[in-house]
Amino acid sequence: MTLTPHDLAAVGASRREAGWGSGTWTLSVAGQRWTLAQRGGRYGNAVDRGTVVGGKLVVHSVNGFVHNEDVGTVSWQSTPRRLRFFSADQPRNRDIVQILTARPWVRLR
Repeated sequence: MTLTPHDLAAVGASRREAGWGSGTWTLSVAGQRWTLAQRGGRYGNAVDRGTVVGGKLVVHSVNGFVHNEDVGTVSWQSTPRRLRFFSADQPRNRDIVQILTARPWVRLR
């Protein structure tokens, strides 16, 4: 999915975070592990990795630096071609949730 600063500001991102989060994002999920990778970022390309634990996303690595933050509880609606995330709480790591929830994702598989 490609996000603009406007997309991110619409879901509550600060001006700084909206600029940082713009670009094309790919979300990969395999079992209990997920990776969120950015291309074309204004300030470089981010790669976040984590796991799903007890219905919550937990980030373990942000750009190669160790983290152990609860991204928060997210719910989703899925169709054969689309995936849409919704935040169910106030997560500690809001920027990842804003990227996930800003627009529907196109499913490639």
